[in-house]
Amino acid sequence: MNDASKDDLELSPRLLKLTCKPSSNLQLSSSSLDDSFSSRGDRVALSGIHQYKSQPINKKEAIRKSRISWFFVGCVASALFVIQLSRTAVSYTSQQVVYMQNNRQTLEELMGKAESELNKLKRELDAVDRMLQATTGMDPQQQMKVANLRALTEMKKLQQRVDKHTSKALTLKQRVQKDSVEEVRRIYGKEPIHVMFELIFPDGRPGPEKFVVELAPTELMPHSIQTFLAMVADHLWDNCSFILNALQVIKAAPLPYDRTSAKDKARQFSDANLETVTFKEYSPEHPHQPYTIAFAADGSPSFYINTADNTELHRGDPCFGRIIWGIDTIQRLEAYPTLNGVWFKERVGIKTVHVMSDVEKETMLQSRGKSLLRASKR
Repeated sequence: MNDASKDDLELSPRLLKLTCKPSSNLQLSSSSLDDSFSSRGDRVALSGIHQYKSQPINKKEAIRKSRISWFFVGCVASALFVIQLSRTAVSYTSQQVVYMQNNRQTLEELMGKAESELNKLKRELDAVDRMLQATTGMDPQQQMKVANLRALTEMKKLQQRVDKHTSKALTLKQRVQKDSVEEVRRIYGKEPIHVMFELIFPDGRPGPEKFVVELAPTELMPHSIQTFLAMVADHLWDNCSFILNALQVIKAAPLPYDRTSAKDKARQFSDANLETVTFKEYSPEHPHQPYTIAFAADGSPSFYINTADNTELHRGDPCFGRIIWGIDTIQRLEAYPTLNGVWFKERVGIKTVHVMSDVEKETMLQSRGKSLLRASKR
């Protein structure tokens, strides 16, 4: 018999005794159980079990936590939806910007072609003059007939070319104006649109430093307004300056008032493709009256403030807004010292330019009176 068999025989009497004990003797009292756990260092675990079993389930707390969880899920879903809308808006805006830039480039090309045609016309007219000089040996009447026939033929051909290019340029101009109206209304909503300027006077003296411009109705000057608002949105006029006061205008230019690099500021306008308006607009419904603003006619992004009635003097320049609040600031600007009655001794800085929100306009109406509201309704 092997060792395992011997062990089985020795244990079997004990097992037999254990199975023969009454069932009541197998029940352990709580005290003996506690002693047993205590002897093994598990009393704390047992007490935790008793406490857990004794605590009732708080249904209100569970419902509250469930509501918080669902609220959190709703917030996350809303945030994702807003992000998706923002991406869609940014994508659409980018497409519109590219479309406007392409239209502007095409228009500039057509304008260049028209100018080239006009130069060609001039050269051909010069050739006609030379031909007239070459016919000096003919009878005067014959010379006149030949000259008139040639001149009329050439003029007719050239006029047809000019009319063709002019028609194309006009069509493209109207398309750009239509797109500008849609772009402005999509971004800024209802009209009128108000733009606030905050200035920095070099003398540091206290005084008025802000003024508000109300833009003309978009359908009157769509391309000019869209170009100006694009400059404002890109903060291109921030840190620029008013540089002169002469001939009944105060002119602002893309020159930093703190004397930093003018080349860098000009590059900002160039990189944004906003060096100037692509073509000049003018509406007799928005003439150059006192305290209106207009783009300069020098092919730069500069603009000026009319300090007198310049309707006849500046007819044809794009006049696209008027100052409706802060006239005292403009009067301070007019009185600022100049050199030789033209250039400001020190550049007056344009600290910031921004489009006013409805809340900002309402706050101004409450704090500054109703002059802004009356100007808007005129």
